[in-house]
Amino acid sequence: MESIQDDALANAILGRLKKGPLSQVDIYKDFQRHGQDRLVSTLAKLRHTKQITRDVQPTGGRPKTVWRRRDKVTDEKTKPTPGSAGSFVH
Repeated sequence: MESIQDDALANAILGRLKKGPLSQVDIYKDFQRHGQDRLVSTLAKLRHTKQITRDVQPTGGRPKTVWRRRDKVTDEKTKPTPGSAGSFVH
């Protein structure tokens, strides 16, 4: 069972992502008081429940991880329809 604190952290992260994408570094800076393990766990839960997405961008050095809030309207528009180029039909 998820605690109220986890819900509060998840809601806080979603609120920040509503304003725009954030790098992993920015999320750690903004929410460091919650601890890295808890942040990793909460981000994983949000990603697993498809509320956020993760994009890993090459930088020439260490890759940059960017988190975005998932837009349900956009996701619905980009889903392939049967017979479209994005779907696989036998």
